[in-house]
Amino acid sequence: MFHLGNAAILFLYGQALVAAGEGDPAGTTGLTVIIAQGTMVIVSILSAWASGRYGYWSAVLLSYCVLPVRAAVAGRVMKGWGVWPVQILDGIGAGIQSVAIPGLLAVMMAGTGHVNITMSIVGGITRQTGAAISHSLAGWVAQVRSYSFALYLMGIFPLVSVFLWAIFYKILRPVMDKKLGETNT
Repeated sequence: MFHLGNAAILFLYGQALVAAGEGDPAGTTGLTVIIAQGTMVIVSILSAWASGRYGYWSAVLLSYCVLPVRAAVAGRVMKGWGVWPVQILDGIGAGIQSVAIPGLLAVMMAGTGHVNITMSIVGGITRQTGAAISHSLAGWVAQVRSYSFALYLMGIFPLVSVFLWAIFYKILRPVMDKKLGETNT
């Protein structure tokens, strides 16, 4: 659900800014990538440290909570300066997920011999499918309604992730908070 909401925001927001006369196509798109990637590097380092101390549960939850805020800011702020908060939030979510998801899966699948297949399912199937649908859905909604409406809609999907994460708290949290040195028995 995260990537269903997240994948289209960068491109949709850039298009919305250009359509509103708030940026040029190449410069706006380039700036969105630079801001997000710079933030992601810093946040991924901090996430590795924090996940080692506090477990992966909170890190993943935080990444899910950042995206609806990002979508709301993007839908509301159609100004050139809005690229900064929108893409900093993107870097925060992506930086956390780049560390927490692989770490979480490694801990959950430790000792089973199924870490690689699990990474393939999560990374290759669920993430990529969500990302592909995200662009189609967001583009269609932007065309039918508006850029703002499509951006707000993209923020709803990660709210479902937050809800599901909270529902399965008691079942999954003990497994997720194990240390990497422990094994599944």
